[in-house]
Amino acid sequence: MFETPEIQKLGANGKAPAAVLSIQFLRFVAAFAVVLFHSQLALSRGVHETLAYWFAIGAAGVHVFFCISGFVIMHTSYGSGTRGISTRRFLLKRFVRIFPIYWICCLLYVVFQQNWGTGYDLTTREWIGALLLFPGNSAAIIGPGWTLSFELYFYLSFALILWLAPLAALCLLTSVFTASVLIGFIVPFDQPLRTMTDALILEFIAGAWLGYIYVRWRNRSRALGIALAASGVALFIVGSLFIDHRTAPLTLLWGAPSILLVAGFLAIEQAGPLPPFLQRASHLGDSSYVLYLIHILCISMALNFGMKWLVPMDALPSVLVALVMAIIITGVAALFFARIEKPMLRWLRRNVVERYSSSRTSVQVEKAPA
Repeated sequence: MFETPEIQKLGANGKAPAAVLSIQFLRFVAAFAVVLFHSQLALSRGVHETLAYWFAIGAAGVHVFFCISGFVIMHTSYGSGTRGISTRRFLLKRFVRIFPIYWICCLLYVVFQQNWGTGYDLTTREWIGALLLFPGNSAAIIGPGWTLSFELYFYLSFALILWLAPLAALCLLTSVFTASVLIGFIVPFDQPLRTMTDALILEFIAGAWLGYIYVRWRNRSRALGIALAASGVALFIVGSLFIDHRTAPLTLLWGAPSILLVAGFLAIEQAGPLPPFLQRASHLGDSSYVLYLIHILCISMALNFGMKWLVPMDALPSVLVALVMAIIITGVAALFFARIEKPMLRWLRRNVVERYSSSRTSVQVEKAPA
């Protein structure tokens, strides 16, 4: 979800591997959709029911994220090789990518809420659970943090199968996740087992299969990619027209189109370079993680420091202001990434990942900003 995927083999000219720009672009689109949804909801307070229903499709960005995460983890851990990177290296990379910037953002939320918001009424156990992203507590400080519990569960599960060949690893993980979801349909669980048996985890597996296929099958038809991506977009729209996403199983309603969308963009890029506009826009994917983390804080600050008296807005103003707000927050996130997150990641990779990793790696995967 938050890694910059790289083509795994160096070219004959020995140059550094190139990023998969289509995934970078989709990371930005998914994050921006979530930000736009939350911005419009905050400005309108949900009083325009039809408008709120359609903007809520922005929450489908989470499903795109999960599919992307599966692709990235498979692609950066195995590439086209027959062995994955070391388990220690994998876990260290995941830790430095997820937690340090998350903790910084948590601090910002706490400072704001304690001084200008409603504060946090959490027990010690809930504080610890939120900071460590335990299922059931991960949304206590940063609301969208609930998705990170799914990410961590997938990472930990993937770490257990890295010793296997890629196809065997994928088959095993697919079998375990599918069986756990089936058990979850039969037996209702509390956390953390609820996360471990939720059908959402299958979206990671679907993305991982795309990662396996991507370096082993060469698509040369841009038309195929466009057809897949267009089918995904169409399913998002048609599905929401005829099926109420507030009551439908979202793994089917939004998960399946997300898989088609990601597969389509990957196929488009395999068939040839992306259009220049998409190549430039793909750089916004670098800051998608921090954008996802800070956007609720930015919305809250905007409402608290000057816009509170404007809400709830009428339909059209809420759309226009939400769009402007989402663009501004995107800019803030890009600056945050460039000034804080990117330098911190470089330092952590050099002083933590490289220093404490096992020397065994079978694929080349490093390139900031991963």
